[in-house]
Amino acid sequence: MGHPDGDTAAAIDPTRFGLPTPDDGERRDWEESRGTCPERIDFIEPAQVAEHCGLAGLGAALSAEIVDATRIYQRHPELRQLAWHLHRRLAAASVMQPAHIRWPRLPDAFGEGRDFVCLHVLLSRVPAMLAFHRGRGIPHQVSLDTLDDLRLWSADHRRKRGTAGFSNPGWLTNHIVGRIFRIGRLQYDLGTFSYAVHVFRHRLDRRVVALAGDAQRFRADGQCDGANGITDPTGGFETRFERSSTSIHGHPISTRGAVLRDPVDLPPSDWECVLEKGAHVLGVHI
Repeated sequence: MGHPDGDTAAAIDPTRFGLPTPDDGERRDWEESRGTCPERIDFIEPAQVAEHCGLAGLGAALSAEIVDATRIYQRHPELRQLAWHLHRRLAAASVMQPAHIRWPRLPDAFGEGRDFVCLHVLLSRVPAMLAFHRGRGIPHQVSLDTLDDLRLWSADHRRKRGTAGFSNPGWLTNHIVGRIFRIGRLQYDLGTFSYAVHVFRHRLDRRVVALAGDAQRFRADGQCDGANGITDPTGGFETRFERSSTSIHGHPISTRGAVLRDPVDLPPSDWECVLEKGAHVLGVHI
């Protein structure tokens, strides 16, 4: 592999692109990207960008703007290294898992088209995303509806900044790696329940009770102490949650979202845990 910028490629500082100063792992990845960067990067060539836009169903007008933005790589050849680096990071991300990629906001000095660079990288993985969907029997229309967020966030960029571009690549990463799917008007994301709440369902009548986690501090009104900047040092209380073979002890959460001061005891023979911290869940976005 050659370096498109010759010896200058080795001297490019990633912080120039608005990336944070990298830690050891990030710096190692950056150097590996530099060492593997090909002389021709197909996914930022106009013809392939146009093809990816077509696969994503982005429409003629937006696709033309995205393709036109590839001229930035002629004005700033060093951005090729950035695009390749981000592409490698995205391609290495595990499917259906959180992807930790540092997406930059390029400084204004790079001029027109800078806010499309991250979109070019996301589009480079659209063929892989579509193949992933096909392999799991996901309808093609669901794939296209999911990818429509690329159009929505391009429109958001124009509405907020008054220029063509693209914002929020971090959110769209979830779509590309198969963590978010749009079905109808809703989006569903695969995630992990992260709250200190234990939910139990009665084995016979299917009633559901949610209990607050252990050692959580609440105000007298049952809201988290400190929520909205309001504390309750004298009237508040701390929860206790315990589970054993003979009892499930905890503070229930009311249907209005308030934690009750008085705890309850549930017999484990009648109640099963159906949700608690660490469980796999579907998030819903409206």
